[in-house]
Amino acid sequence: SSNYALAPVNEYGKSKLAGEAWVAPKGLVVRTDMYDTQTFIIRKLLRTREALEAYSDKFFNPIYMGTVADLIFIYQDRVGVMNLGTNQRISMAEFALEVCHLFGLSPSRVKLISSEDLPGKAKRPKEMFLEPDIDVSLDADLRKFNNDLKEQGDLNY
Repeated sequence: SSNYALAPVNEYGKSKLAGEAWVAPKGLVVRTDMYDTQTFIIRKLLRTREALEAYSDKFFNPIYMGTVADLIFIYQDRVGVMNLGTNQRISMAEFALEVCHLFGLSPSRVKLISSEDLPGKAKRPKEMFLEPDIDVSLDADLRKFNNDLKEQGDLNY
């Protein structure tokens, strides 16, 4: 299990941890790394024809926002901290390739890079996987995302 959330590397992470300490004794804190149509990786692949530079050395367990909403509704009376993510540790580049596969996009659109190649403005950990409290398969989660987009008529790519 990763403890990256308990050892923040920037001010944003420190403020999140302080907020968790205040909320957790009396409410539900959800730790997650959600995706939807507005997430950078998804938006870039589905809404443009541009190549996507994706980190091959930063790992997480992304979960669809619709799945998170369903789980929060189910566990709304819970108090404490709950990690929500899929059960698969995957690099950001691997996730982008999974999205390409799901939507029939060419995997050549994904350019694998290292975090050293494009460091970003804020320091972020390479390991962002959180041991999930609920077992959610990445494949099933991506299928739910795809089905929800079809139902909403939101597959304009």
